[in-house]
Amino acid sequence: MRSIVMKKVDRMLELLWFVMYSGEFPRELAYRLPGNAGWNRHTMALAIEEGYVEMTRANTRRYRVRSVHITDAGIAYIAERAPERMPLLLSRQSEVELYHISTEKILRANAIAIGLVMAANAGAIILPKEKPSLLNRPLGTTKPISSDEAYYYSVRELRNAIEDYDSEIASKTSRMLGVIVRGRDCFFLYYTGSSRIYWRRNEEENSVAMVEALLMARGFPCDNKRQVIIGNNMHVAQKIFKQGLNSQSRYLSVSDYFSHCHYLTNDKDGDELLRVMINEKLADEFESRVMIPAYREPDHQTRAYDAVTLDGRQAVILNYQFDLLALLRFNSVPEGFKENPIILCLDYQADTIQGMASVQVEVRAIPERLFQ
Repeated sequence: MRSIVMKKVDRMLELLWFVMYSGEFPRELAYRLPGNAGWNRHTMALAIEEGYVEMTRANTRRYRVRSVHITDAGIAYIAERAPERMPLLLSRQSEVELYHISTEKILRANAIAIGLVMAANAGAIILPKEKPSLLNRPLGTTKPISSDEAYYYSVRELRNAIEDYDSEIASKTSRMLGVIVRGRDCFFLYYTGSSRIYWRRNEEENSVAMVEALLMARGFPCDNKRQVIIGNNMHVAQKIFKQGLNSQSRYLSVSDYFSHCHYLTNDKDGDELLRVMINEKLADEFESRVMIPAYREPDHQTRAYDAVTLDGRQAVILNYQFDLLALLRFNSVPEGFKENPIILCLDYQADTIQGMASVQVEVRAIPERLFQ
């Protein structure tokens, strides 16, 4: 796999760049960087052994924290092998040096690092000089907006840009990790871990509106807000789903403020699904492979379902992008069909979606080979 941030593939350099850029970096997340997972595991162990990073261990009620941060030896390693990357990394030191004051700050930094790595693995551009700037007066050169590219802006970049846009605005970006922008779609990323995160709906929606206004002012034509919730396992999706739509809860629940509410797992499957979601061409190609051979288009255009079976007896809904909002609005008895509808999803999603859907609904798993 290619290097994400370096011209030459140097696994140690790649790892140390992400650690220094993030401030605090989950140890196990190193396995998801480019390259073989086993080799990345070895690289992380070597970085700790050589003193390039230091590890913080802590336990909370829900989490066991194993986080690493850069040392002077690690900074020297980067400076020797990639001096052109140092100005960007050093400019962030004043922002990240406070992260290891408390476990809560470490967990927050770890969550932001997860969003960064998932966005990079999905093919979004993460380096500031390689994407359009959100600042009034960009530092250095800035790239023009392209509808063919996906751009990732972290919560720190958004906060700085909002305050730069209007100094009187106190930017509060809440639980957001960052956004991925491509064409008219804007994906708002959140990390919920192994349970539902604390949630103030009005503040969250105000933050989203603030980011949306900023992007529109900077020339991005994005008007389709899509929420992406990243969780550690599929069971968390069931917890969120049980709260229903627009629930008045102090913890995260599905809101129709977004056009979609996707759920991703914090693993390689989540990386691959996010890559397809933000790339319309890849999504169209995959959906064609799944739908065309086995199903046909509806007789009349409708948003209620995506296709029908060849005999016309069942409606077919394609929900491999795991849209919780669509599942909550799902009509299990669509009019005009003699049999119950079918939901198509990926194999690892099937059991969870079957538990969410009505017992009358047939859930079919898409073979993994088709998705890959």
